[in-house]
Amino acid sequence: MSRLLLILFFCATRQASFCQYVDSLLLQLDSTRRDTVQVDLNFNIGTQYNSSSLGTAYLKRSIAICREISGSAEPSVRAYAQRVFPSLLSALAWNYEAREYRLEALNLYREAATLFEQRADSEAIIATQNQMGLLFQNAGDRKGAMSYYRSALVMALSMDHPWWPASLRARMARLFVEEGALDSADIYLSESLKDRISSPVHYRFRNLALLREAQGDIPAALAWLDSSLSESRRLNSHMIAGSSYLNLARILEEDGRQTEALIALDSCLAFFDHGAMEYYCQCLQVRGSIALSLGRLAMAERELERALEIAR
Repeated sequence: MSRLLLILFFCATRQASFCQYVDSLLLQLDSTRRDTVQVDLNFNIGTQYNSSSLGTAYLKRSIAICREISGSAEPSVRAYAQRVFPSLLSALAWNYEAREYRLEALNLYREAATLFEQRADSEAIIATQNQMGLLFQNAGDRKGAMSYYRSALVMALSMDHPWWPASLRARMARLFVEEGALDSADIYLSESLKDRISSPVHYRFRNLALLREAQGDIPAALAWLDSSLSESRRLNSHMIAGSSYLNLARILEEDGRQTEALIALDSCLAFFDHGAMEYYCQCLQVRGSIALSLGRLAMAERELERALEIAR
């Protein structure tokens, strides 16, 4: 009971801290002002609510103010607006992507990429192309995703970037796994792991696990997922941790190890809090499905009802 109380206290404290931070930003807003401070405030609030319509509203307001002050008579204000505007577009695109408004997100990414190209900002171009690749990949368009990843990789290699080549090769390897081109996936992942390791490796470990699974080496797949989870927990990376936990449970279930899969999902639920309800909900759904397959009807009903309640 004491452990449960500590967990509840930690979650409540974290949530309170988040609310206090956002409240402090809201208190500084002034709808009558059009200046750089208001651009930053609306942007910061918008990114705190990244996957919601509330975040969309604040990011749009930040962009609107930025457009207004771009015509300022003050050179430093104009320079600020020109500098931050494409980044604001990218942030709004990310918000739309999280809300699955993919066409709107793609149009904004393209507009941002054009502005970054005009500034010859190579790193920003690579980052934007990477995001467009992810957008196409999540939409199931592997050809479109590969096109953006390849373009970004060429630019990253040309500037001898310390970590983008590793990241992009890992993403391309994931596409090769999905297409069944396992030899190509192996080559790209091997190259990814050889690159200068100045960026997190947890997603590369996750992709390597999926490759080993596709090659039929289940023990190696599970071992790489464990490595991915260790890094994800250390970095508090919800996205890769969520993917790794769910893949771990799926592989264990398909291997006939349902009890171990449930234990993995218990760890998944313990890791996530109210900041990552998408993965929390998915874990509940998978737990309910496994419980149903085991004939644990009461457990299945409880977990699926909890998932439904969260999704509403």
